Amino acid sequence: MRITNEHRGKLALSALLVLAVIGVAWMVRCSQLRVIGSLPSKDVREIRKGVWREVRRTEFPMVGWEDLRHPPVRYVVNGIRRYAVLHILWIDVKDDCHVRVALGLSKETISSDGWDVMLQKNSRWQVTGAAYWGISGGFPGGFRIPAD
Repeated sequence: MRITNEHRGKLALSALLVLAVIGVAWMVRCSQLRVIGSLPSKDVREIRKGVWREVRRTEFPMVGWEDLRHPPVRYVVNGIRRYAVLHILWIDVKDDCHVRVALGLSKETISSDGWDVMLQKNSRWQVTGAAYWGISGGFPGGFRIPAD
């Protein structure tokens, strides 16, 4: 396959778009989040990294070499859009070594569309389980939406 200047331009524009979306999403995510319980700020940072790594594995579309010839543009754009609007809504501290993290678009919509990620601390915070639901009331057992 020969890459023409037209293809290079499209690839460069796509790369810039992806970087812009990721930059905006990163700035939004750096805003203050709610921690129910007590956690050191170092732990909060480590938990955030682990949660986003887990969600990225599912939300970000996998792109292979074949996709460069026939890019699944709509699929890729939808995955990036979805990832960009997700927020960590709260971290629920169960004890010193266990937390549950809620991700979604907002507290108002989490009961019908969201993520529940569980982490455990050994030497560092590690994801022990994650659940996604896209239907009303589909959230897992033990998941609770905190009162304001």
